[in-house]
Amino acid sequence: MLAGVNFLWFWTESAVLGGDALNGYRQDAHYFIGSHGSYREVEPAVWEWSRIHGISVFVTHPLGLLGGAILLFGYVFPSFMGPRPDPGRVRSVVQSGPKIAAVRTGGRLGMVNMTFPLLHVSVHPGGVVLRPLLMDPRAILASEIGDIAFRRMFLAQALEIYNDSPDVPSPVLLYLPKNAPVTRALMELRTGTDRHAVAQTLSPVELPTFLTSALNVYGLLASVAFVAIGILWAIPNLGVFGVAWTALMSAFAIRNLRAVFRRRSAGGRTG
Repeated sequence: MLAGVNFLWFWTESAVLGGDALNGYRQDAHYFIGSHGSYREVEPAVWEWSRIHGISVFVTHPLGLLGGAILLFGYVFPSFMGPRPDPGRVRSVVQSGPKIAAVRTGGRLGMVNMTFPLLHVSVHPGGVVLRPLLMDPRAILASEIGDIAFRRMFLAQALEIYNDSPDVPSPVLLYLPKNAPVTRALMELRTGTDRHAVAQTLSPVELPTFLTSALNVYGLLASVAFVAIGILWAIPNLGVFGVAWTALMSAFAIRNLRAVFRRRSAGGRTG
């Protein structure tokens, strides 16, 4: 959020000044800010501040990207995959014996769809371990594996695993053909339970309150930034398209603002 605010601040500041020091130059005792090949002389203090502020963007941007990655892979994606997994279940599967088969593939866990090679699947005598890239692994015990079905998808075959695991909503979708070693290993582990005896639909996923609030605020800040870009740049330079862009971003900003206040009101009533 700080990275977004800092960038918007710098961008607005540069738009008001007509350029920035990083695109300008200093000659003798004269200081010029630049933008797209045009230059304007400013006071030395203004030039120095613009330079420092511009450099700060190169610091806050990488930190913002890192923070966003931590938010996505540490909280958002795992929350859409179901409850936080139990590490003890994963250990019990891994310690049940050596791998029977393993593969790196794609699949769908809960509401998160992953393409090759973002999902690692390993089958052990005690069950199967699913390791999404940069996220905690999840386990399905052998006794929790129910029916296994096959689906024909566009340019690929998919394997559906119906299960009773508390770590993974049922069914799990793996992009594997029928003759893959992992597929054969899973068929040997299955209990033979009919798919109708286990959950056939994704369990409803509820994000933690703090995470939902953070996403709402982040969406509000982003939409406000786009509205500012529309007013300061898109409308003057793109005409009708700029007006349409700004109107659309304004609608998103209003929607996110309502979501923030609606959650705050709900939290107050709960308290």
